[in-house]
Amino acid sequence: EEAHLRNYALLAKGFPKSARSPHEVKAFFESILGFELEGVSIAYDVGDDVDFVEDRISKAVEQADTHLGIYPSELAHLEGSIGDSQDGYVLDCLASSGSSFVVFSREEDREFCVRRFAEIGRQVRQGLHQASAEDEDTEDEESQALLGGSGPSRSRGRNGGRAPGGLSTAVLFRGKFPISVSEAPEPCGIIWKNFQVQGSLKITRVVVVFLAGLLLVLVLAAVVFAPAVLFQLSYDD
Repeated sequence: EEAHLRNYALLAKGFPKSARSPHEVKAFFESILGFELEGVSIAYDVGDDVDFVEDRISKAVEQADTHLGIYPSELAHLEGSIGDSQDGYVLDCLASSGSSFVVFSREEDREFCVRRFAEIGRQVRQGLHQASAEDEDTEDEESQALLGGSGPSRSRGRNGGRAPGGLSTAVLFRGKFPISVSEAPEPCGIIWKNFQVQGSLKITRVVVVFLAGLLLVLVLAAVVFAPAVLFQLSYDD
């Protein structure tokens, strides 16, 4: 069987915009899985800086080519590049799109990660359902206490290290963000700048496409059925 790079990677979603460090994401996965990852690639929300990022990537490739001796440095446009410190400042300001690619050394490690996070996902859903039920019980207790003339019960203490519903915060990114994993595409099929599309923009695009399709259907219907309707009206007259 032919090996594919996608068999050694997963797409993880659910990170906050401030999760810009691959080291933090890598440490989070390793703490849950119990083994070391090959690496992590953050999908940044490049936004208006897409031209800057593509320019810096081109310059990095040119610099690598000149170091390998593929062509002399006089042919590379590296003279006008901005200093590393300024590049670092701009790159540090890039927010995460909420997605990251997680790379494994073995296919078995990848399959274990899929099973582990599927189990965590079930725990998160159960925890949310249980937390909702607990909130309803608390509201009922407070209503009964007020009707009975006494204050609400405060016997419940803090649930240290636990999210609502009894879920351990150790399986949540930064203790509060649930992460999901899914199949990753081949690296050649990844369009990094598409990760900057936000949820609201996606909804807007879907609505625009739907309205355009509806308008097209109405126009076609008018073109197809208008002659028949006109003929029927003239025949009736």
